Amino acid sequence: MEFLPRNKHTRRNVLIGAAAFTAGILAGGLGSYAYEHRPNDSPLKPEHGEAQSHLVIEWLPDTVKRWRSQLEKYGAMYEVDPNLLAIMMTVESGGDPNASSGVAEGLMQITKGTGGDIAQKYVHDKRSSFDLKDPDTSIEFGAAYVRFLISEFGNIDQAPTWDETVSLVAAGYNGGPGGAMAYRDHKWEGLEGYARETLNYTRYVRVMWQERHDPLSFTYYYWRDVAGGKRLVDDAEKYKQS
Repeated sequence: MEFLPRNKHTRRNVLIGAAAFTAGILAGGLGSYAYEHRPNDSPLKPEHGEAQSHLVIEWLPDTVKRWRSQLEKYGAMYEVDPNLLAIMMTVESGGDPNASSGVAEGLMQITKGTGGDIAQKYVHDKRSSFDLKDPDTSIEFGAAYVRFLISEFGNIDQAPTWDETVSLVAAGYNGGPGGAMAYRDHKWEGLEGYARETLNYTRYVRVMWQERHDPLSFTYYYWRDVAGGKRLVDDAEKYKQS
């Protein structure tokens, strides 16, 4: 996650392209799961708690599933659906804690500058030092920042599927709050560089979210096999947990 143009970084280029493919899918809203709403707040909180508490996506790569316990732990801590965190991890790093774009690092691809903000503003236990390649740190920081974005851009009108909230969170995570506002206000036309990447990133996350209860995700396989995400997953497979 970073707020600067990243076109020059090969690792991040897997997010670019396939806009026409995903645009057609986004026209049809999927999902029939009811979500409850808490006044003045909008956690991605299923009515019966199933998807908030557990990672249920079958088609995730094993390199992401191996972080199940941390995704569920920090998802519960920050009231973020761990399935959303897992989808974002997939597109960000493929599940490789050593992933680096040259600007962002770790499982959730957070920049040092943004990590500093998260450490001081959004995590429950504030801290002055942190290691973005530490899996627990990366996942907690990602969950804390997603929670902030949900609070900023989610509202009850986006229930019951929260598809719009997911789009805004993804746009904010990749392009900063300004990216989320541009997405919300339909001001993408004419924006340079990172905005096109943010739009494509947002589409991948949203459509994978819509397909989270399906036995497979065509969008995930497209991202992996056509858009170049396989390189991230292959690198992640080389990592050995201690």
